[in-house]
Amino acid sequence: MKNIILSASLFASHLFLAQYNYPKTPENSVVDDYFGTKITDNYRWLEDIKNPEVEKWFKSQSDFSHSVINKIPHSEDLYKRMKEVQEMNGDSFDAILERQNTYFYTKTKKGENLSKLYSRDFSTGKETLIFDPETLGKNTQITNFIVDSKAKKIAFLLSKSGGEICDLRILDLPTKKFLNDKIGPIWSEFAFEFTPDDKAIIYTKMSTADPNSNMLLKDMKAMLHIIGTDTKTDKILASRENYPELNALTEQFTSISFTDDYKYLVLRLSSVKSESPIFVASYSELKIKKSSGDRL
Repeated sequence: MKNIILSASLFASHLFLAQYNYPKTPENSVVDDYFGTKITDNYRWLEDIKNPEVEKWFKSQSDFSHSVINKIPHSEDLYKRMKEVQEMNGDSFDAILERQNTYFYTKTKKGENLSKLYSRDFSTGKETLIFDPETLGKNTQITNFIVDSKAKKIAFLLSKSGGEICDLRILDLPTKKFLNDKIGPIWSEFAFEFTPDDKAIIYTKMSTADPNSNMLLKDMKAMLHIIGTDTKTDKILASRENYPELNALTEQFTSISFTDDYKYLVLRLSSVKSESPIFVASYSELKIKKSSGDRL
């Protein structure tokens, strides 16, 4: 086996050093004007995956890759060994939270593709299946979850087939039924939290759920949703349009969170830039229609 790996490694090293005739990628310039700064993107046309020319480009890249990979000596033996090692794995665990003498965690069982939410009682060690996301539809998966302070409600970010654009749903733990609240769209990487009284949730709302829109991940809003109410009445905590004094840019993300003691709300305006302005406001100011906060 060692000889196989050594042989494959030497061949792979030789391949990396070789000069390849890669499939050509045509350039089709698109120019965006960001407040007077013009940015040229020569390859945006590749984002239209339904375009026959894009499909042709992907196929040419795939064919070229296979023409190289298929020349690696003993590649089938390597693949077989990788599968053997992979099958040695057991169950995998992801996020773990502790509430009210209970652990809550997502677990993917060996042989399964999607994680489910389980709980384990501290005292007895008994494990209970709380939620299987595919009960809401095939390929529905848990992207993230939080549990309220009394372990009565669980909020889930749910996506389809690994998508990044999610909806937030709230499960009533005693009845194992979902509440009518359906909040979104929310990007998979953004945090959300219950308020200290567990009666509401703070989150960052996307301006569009269209993955092909030019406004994707732009002009987002930090929001407060009171559980049991229509999302149309959710309070805007921060946005470029509603709070011009923040001087937020269209491209900046308005992520919102609590301090550990729940006395303050923290607003972070983040983007691809290293600079990340932070604002704080007292949680009590939520009762005021509009508050400015103090910049750190």
